[in-house]
Amino acid sequence: MKGAKDTQEESVAEPEKVTGPRVRDSGVSLPRGSEVGRFTIERPLGEGGMGVVFLARDRELDRKVALKLLRTDREEQPAARAQRRMLREARAMAAVSHPNLVTIYECGVYLQHVFLAIEFVDGMGLDEWVHAEPRTLEQIVDVYEQAGSALEALHAAGIVHRDFKPDNVLVDQEGHAKLLDLGIARRLPLGEQVKSSVVTMAEAKRTGTDVGDFSDSFAEGAMIGTPAYMAPEQMLGGNVGPAADQFAFALAFYESLCDERPFDGRTELEMISNTIAGIVRPWDSHEHVPEKLRPVIERMLAGDRKDRYPSMHAALDAMREAIGLRRQLRVSTDRWLRDDRSADTLIPGGALLREARELARKRPDSLDDDQKALIEASWAVASSRKIQRRVLLGAVGALTLGLAPTLYLLRQRTRELDVATRERVLNTLDTVMAQIDAVFVESSDTLHLMLDQRSVWMPAITRAMAEAPVGDAALTELLTGACRDLNRYFRPVLERSPTVSSLMVATETFEFLAFDDAHAEQLVPSYQFYNRIVNTETFGPAAFQLFDGEESGWLREGDEDRRGAEWSGYDPGQRVFVRRALPAPAIGWTEPYLFFVTKEAGITGGSTFDHAGSPVVLAVDVTLTDLSQITGAVDARGVTAFVLTRGDEVVALPRDPALASRPDVVARFAEFDAERHGDEAAELPRLADLGNDRLVRAWDAVRAEGSGVHECVIDGAPLCVGVRRVGREEQDLTLVVVAERA
Repeated sequence: MKGAKDTQEESVAEPEKVTGPRVRDSGVSLPRGSEVGRFTIERPLGEGGMGVVFLARDRELDRKVALKLLRTDREEQPAARAQRRMLREARAMAAVSHPNLVTIYECGVYLQHVFLAIEFVDGMGLDEWVHAEPRTLEQIVDVYEQAGSALEALHAAGIVHRDFKPDNVLVDQEGHAKLLDLGIARRLPLGEQVKSSVVTMAEAKRTGTDVGDFSDSFAEGAMIGTPAYMAPEQMLGGNVGPAADQFAFALAFYESLCDERPFDGRTELEMISNTIAGIVRPWDSHEHVPEKLRPVIERMLAGDRKDRYPSMHAALDAMREAIGLRRQLRVSTDRWLRDDRSADTLIPGGALLREARELARKRPDSLDDDQKALIEASWAVASSRKIQRRVLLGAVGALTLGLAPTLYLLRQRTRELDVATRERVLNTLDTVMAQIDAVFVESSDTLHLMLDQRSVWMPAITRAMAEAPVGDAALTELLTGACRDLNRYFRPVLERSPTVSSLMVATETFEFLAFDDAHAEQLVPSYQFYNRIVNTETFGPAAFQLFDGEESGWLREGDEDRRGAEWSGYDPGQRVFVRRALPAPAIGWTEPYLFFVTKEAGITGGSTFDHAGSPVVLAVDVTLTDLSQITGAVDARGVTAFVLTRGDEVVALPRDPALASRPDVVARFAEFDAERHGDEAAELPRLADLGNDRLVRAWDAVRAEGSGVHECVIDGAPLCVGVRRVGREEQDLTLVVVAERA
């Protein structure tokens, strides 16, 4: 089986190989014998998007290295920005140690160039390796498992690669895979990291340690990565997380197995549409791919990232299970022997190991001696880890029970618990705040993405401003076409964003609305996607509306809308988001409020641009339901988190077992909904409405203290209360964390 490759690269004369195009005029010219620090240049190897790579020798340690220097020939990449990117690559690579990630030895500056000295891999690119000779399914799975485990390690460390492709995986002569090129890697929002990474980042924030922010120099809305391997959310300029790496991994895996791309299309646009929708080619011509493996690949290639596997670890587990225990044992045993029986390549504890040990017990004749040895070695290590955990938990349990006999130790433990409680509060503040900020960053990214594309959708807005009598057939047809054209740009953003529910384009007298409302499927007649055009100068109080891109009509004053409310029209220029956006230098935010239609806590941000000499506002409605899911996910014992406005209105609810899903949160806010006459009159619940007197009294005790960690006593119980402002100043949000002493 071979992988897809459109062009074969000319091989270099020497035996060492690297991936990527041949060296061109890069602006970096170092003849043989040049010295960069302690490294002596031997010859050029190749180049990537940002760096030129040379084969060099470390004079002190007498070893070959790959020396990557910053390119300076691209006018669109200012030197300072490019240098920061190279330093990010160094930090990303140094942050994780894994046998399938290249090792970074040194980072420095040579003349005006930043350089990285990294592990030299004598091998070939993954795509070239697949084509070099016929490969079995087990061999291809083995190499991709190695590359996938490197991605898994990055994700566990809080890093997303963002540019996984065959050219960024090197395979040596022994079949070892190495993932490289982390130049556009970035830190994940803390909610997507493992706990150890959360603690590390929180500690770094308090101590001032630089742990590297790998996204600081990218323009908002920029499309970063290699287009051929981009996940849909990456194509659309959305928030990119581990699921995007999983998508790129599966796309490359499919290519290696099937020798073609997974998404078909008669035109490039059709292929992109199939990619965004996750429509994989039929498997008819690829019978060699096991049937159980096909749905695993399809799930990793799902258009909606929520439909992919929850983690790279889960995806790799599904791959192993799909190819069957016997095949997986063959892959694992070959890798273990190739790595000289290294502990790094033992079978990880879990279902596969348990099933393998059961097979060895019941059918020993079905396994060879090496497979049996791998199973027993893996089981021994997994068992010892369980014993170590039990010993540790036993020691902690003994301390918790107060077995230390002296008064001194008891007092010492009390002081330590006080410190530990403050640490829990600080860690929770850092973690929750980072996740809340990520919600607003994603929303801002969406707004900037649409602003960057305004040259393609503004002509349709101009057509939607046409003047004609309400109900005129030609006008209705014109507005219907304009809405459909606008939906080509706006609808994918709304449907794929969990937080952005509406997009509006408005002037003092005109407003276009695109609204994604899953709740409206329950109405009769039902709908989901809705467009509305208000033009007070031409239509007066009437409005044009389009449902799901098909059913159009007019909403006149006094008519009932789909929800049974009487339509009276409104003045776009008086909308709060328009008034806030017009004088704002960047994005003007409203204060949080309760959405009139969906009954979700929300907020609106808008940005102004000039069109034909007049100001136009582009705005997004952002649901704050995810904030309640963030605060509700705080599960540390005795710790509660919630978010308030300055007026004690609640926009993020504390943890409650009854609020297990987004609809549960929305329904909870709807319980507090009073009669109102429009969005701007909506009322959020107040802290006192939640029925938790202890939280009210704790907040009352420290509200005057401002940001920080404070102590108070409520009903004789000492509490630690953390307070921190989140979001922008005008968003008026305060995060509160209340913790009992452990």
